[in-house]
Amino acid sequence: MNDILTNPLKLGGLIFVAIFCVIFGLYLSEGPKFANAENLQEAKEAADYFINDWQSQYDELCDGPRNDAQKEKFAELASYVQTIWDAPYKFSDKLDYSIQKKAADYISKKMEKHPDLKALGYSTINCW
Repeated sequence: MNDILTNPLKLGGLIFVAIFCVIFGLYLSEGPKFANAENLQEAKEAADYFINDWQSQYDELCDGPRNDAQKEKFAELASYVQTIWDAPYKFSDKLDYSIQKKAADYISKKMEKHPDLKALGYSTINCW
């Protein structure tokens, strides 16, 4: 693990793979998808689905042991969380800008109610 963090090429590759997985995961997830949203309500449902799912994952990780494997799982979850603010713009090609903006505003307000996830989006683990 330390080798990955100290080697810029390995770290860059890991970040690239994580971002690809996030985008692919957001597109293929079983729940509501931003790509399918045709109105603000559907975009909100997609945001709620991802945020609630990620909060559950975060809570499970917090209850687990503190070790490098858990730290990697937190890093993966953090990469997912970091994508949520841009999701209405990147994945909602059926929505016009005004609806995408409203969806992004909704996500920002929703994340305020999940301070641990918001902090994780900035690479901070509050429960450790």
